[in-house]
Amino acid sequence: MKLSLNRLFEEAYEASSELQKKLASIYPIEFNVHFSSLSVMSIRLTKTEQILASEALSHPQFSLSLDSATMLYALRHQNIPAHAFEGDSELALMFFLAIKESNVDLEVLIYKHLGTIPALIIRSFATNTIKSHLSQDGYSRAHQLQAALRAMAIRVDRLEQVTTS
Repeated sequence: MKLSLNRLFEEAYEASSELQKKLASIYPIEFNVHFSSLSVMSIRLTKTEQILASEALSHPQFSLSLDSATMLYALRHQNIPAHAFEGDSELALMFFLAIKESNVDLEVLIYKHLGTIPALIIRSFATNTIKSHLSQDGYSRAHQLQAALRAMAIRVDRLEQVTTS
């Protein structure tokens, strides 16, 4: 099954003309994407056509393998780890940097052109990642505050002992 991504990219190009210029300089791009629990998909991008296919390419320029841990890392740090790439990593880096620097809201584009389920999956990954990150930060800040209050209480107790004796 093949799905045209032409409208999605047209809208992204309208939002960011720099994205179109950067991608045009590295076209054609052909790569496979493997999500841990799904079959391999392929993406073919040229100046005239952008296609998402349900079958893998036999000779992709690069491949991207994503499991849940890699996805969470990518969403948290806005960076895909090098071990997730196989093949022409320089082309992959140029492609993903062009997308990252475009400041296009990918979630909205995915919702409009691919539907609610892919957008909800991305939203839930991002929300869970942000919540876990904030709760870890909040816990460490609360822990630091408690330690500082304990230290001050000890100093006050010592000061009371010195003044009463």
